[in-house]
Amino acid sequence: MRGLAAMALIASSAGRVDAALSFTNPVMTSTSFSVTVSGTVPAEIGNVSQNSFQDIIYFTNRSFSADPGFVVASTSFQEANSATFTGSQALNTVRTGNLFQGDYFFVGFQSGLSGGEAVNGVVTATWLTPVFDDLSPVTIDVYIGSVPGQVSLESPLLGSFLIVPEPSSAVLVGLACLPAVLRRRRRG
Repeated sequence: MRGLAAMALIASSAGRVDAALSFTNPVMTSTSFSVTVSGTVPAEIGNVSQNSFQDIIYFTNRSFSADPGFVVASTSFQEANSATFTGSQALNTVRTGNLFQGDYFFVGFQSGLSGGEAVNGVVTATWLTPVFDDLSPVTIDVYIGSVPGQVSLESPLLGSFLIVPEPSSAVLVGLACLPAVLRRRRRG
């Protein structure tokens, strides 16, 4: 199984609120995702309308309508089999989106996040079947509130990060053995 690891945190300015929350150490495989969340919810969140799902953080493909995207199309609204958050907020769900609404997944907390609220911990989710395409790099934008298909000025962009495929363990072991094989060929 190939894993994905963040190579860079990308600062994006379009529609972005003052970066009070950061998302670091993201790791994605075909059946899992984890990310460290730290900081405080931006004050602007207090201005988001009541029906905007303030209890949800969306992780979207920058190319929102990408097909194929990083979420496998056949996994519409697939809830994680296990999901945890090590912070003080109670986690409600982690689910994939669906092909018709865009390439995303979301983390839902049991109560809305308020401007100025501290959020520190690691979100970890696993599925029994593959839900992510871990073969190509993807830039993920992180939003809070609103429905991703209707992301607007009401949906503050919290940040972005790039996830790229890690080399598989077998490839790394093979590369480590290459010098020994070449030495043996020279001798023989």
